[in-house]
Amino acid sequence: QDPDERRASMLFMEGKAGEALKVYEDKGAITTTNTKAGAILALCRDFTNDPADLADKIAIASTNAEARAINEQIRQTLQDRGIVAQGGAMFENADGDRVQMATGDRVLFRKNLKAQGFKNGQRGTVQETQQKPDGSAILTVKMDDGRLEKFSTRDNPHLALAYCGTTHKAQGATVKSAFFLFNPRMGDLSTAYVGMTRHKGSARLYSTAADRPKMAEKMSTAHFKGTTLDLQPEAQTAPSLATSGKEHGGQLSAQMPQNAPKTAQATPTAPTQAQPTAAPATGAGAGAGDAAGSALGAAAAALIKAAQEGAQRAKEAAEISGHFARQQQAHNEKVHEELAGMNGGKQKQPELEFE
Repeated sequence: QDPDERRASMLFMEGKAGEALKVYEDKGAITTTNTKAGAILALCRDFTNDPADLADKIAIASTNAEARAINEQIRQTLQDRGIVAQGGAMFENADGDRVQMATGDRVLFRKNLKAQGFKNGQRGTVQETQQKPDGSAILTVKMDDGRLEKFSTRDNPHLALAYCGTTHKAQGATVKSAFFLFNPRMGDLSTAYVGMTRHKGSARLYSTAADRPKMAEKMSTAHFKGTTLDLQPEAQTAPSLATSGKEHGGQLSAQMPQNAPKTAQATPTAPTQAQPTAAPATGAGAGAGDAAGSALGAAAAALIKAAQEGAQRAKEAAEISGHFARQQQAHNEKVHEELAGMNGGKQKQPELEFE
């Protein structure tokens, strides 16, 4: 590995993302674009143009939606260049997605199946495919460890294209070249370390111009620490939930035994008067109540943040899908024509152009 990139890997591990990113910036290895779709296209362009073997390079994303878009874009370019065969076989994987694989495709195994000899995270290259009438497929795969495996997707549907994976799936992988798509809503110290230390040769980083300024801070923050900091704005915008949590904690403290020898007594009242209110608790009970209130307030804020992040990820996935929808539709139509034997004599489509 390049000494500068080795030093950058150590800096990422130490949480010094700003210094690590400066190394990549000086090498011209950080690409920024106006949109997320543009960043994805730039990553796919660099991935397919990189001279390393397909088995020795990987793209890394933060979300499944990003990984799917990158996988399909890379695969289509490889087909247009004749590296991956046209046609192939289609099947439904364990996630319910319709997946097409052909000779030359890289495949990721996503579940341990000891009886069949497969381990989660293993990769291989498709050697042959056979479409079955029931919608399943027979795949012959040369595993990266040298084994040749032939199996039905009915017996092992836990498969995905292996050009791009999430940071979770990339753990343990070591390749010559890595291409990492930054996502500020998912980025933290652990994802930065995984995304930027998979390579033994070179790595490149991709981001939108709007997200680039957030990169150093996000990549330096441990997940639990980042959650605490990120909760602050939401907690301030939702005082009712946080305050009610603290009030509830105070009520709990009033019901708890006190260390002081005397306890607050309710003042007797007539039946028609309002019910008595316990005097404010003191000592350990009050402290425990405050702690409970703070915990409830934090929990309320966490729920708000989770809902907001979920909505943002859904919006992002929709934007990515929308950008590639027409392109993917045209590609699928071509695939279906080929599978139906209707494409005889048609000219090969021109290679895709990237932004």
